[in-house]
Amino acid sequence: MLSIIIYIVIFIIPLTEPIGTDKDGNEINFNDILGSDPDAILNDIHLKLQVKSLYNAISHILTKREQLIVMKRYGISGEEPLPSVSLPKSWVSAVPM
Repeated sequence: MLSIIIYIVIFIIPLTEPIGTDKDGNEINFNDILGSDPDAILNDIHLKLQVKSLYNAISHILTKREQLIVMKRYGISGEEPLPSVSLPKSWVSAVPM
């Protein structure tokens, strides 16, 4: 029987750590390659982690119907958020609890 083992190795490297040199002998780091402000990159990563945490919380706490309502109302699924609708008090009082 053929067994294939795949190892995934994750290295955490600071964005400012030198990773090589250019043709002129200057050090190159990840910031140079990414071409963006380091704070913008870190903010983007932080936002993605928060979104992932939100999806996790929504999927574990809410029912499927509640998930759909929250995701559509606030545009979490990538769609345009639904507009806020004001309902007359008589309609709200008529909803069974």
